[in-house]
Order: sequence, then C-alpha cells, then structure tokens
Amino acid sequence: MSKNPAPENFLNLFAEELNKGNLSYLLSQYETDACFVSQSGEII
Repeated sequence: MSKNPAPENFLNLFAEELNKGNLSYLLSQYETDACFVSQSGEII
C-alpha cells in the first residue's frame, strides 16, 4: 500500500503504521504545528 493512500484507504494504513510503532509516519500526517493533548489536558 502506498504511503500516500487514497482517502478511502487512509484509516487502514494509519492503523497499520500505528500497530508497527511507526511514529514518523503518523506524525507526518499532521500539520507541522499540530500538538496532542493527553486525557489529563497536558499538551504533548
């Protein structure tokens, strides 16, 4: 599967890469200034 999937394939590829622990791929799918917020409200 391509690393630039069609929209209908994106969630499957994202889950596959998540399960592999491929953080580089996962982060490449977000804007450069994006951030994550934990359940406690901490910005990661």
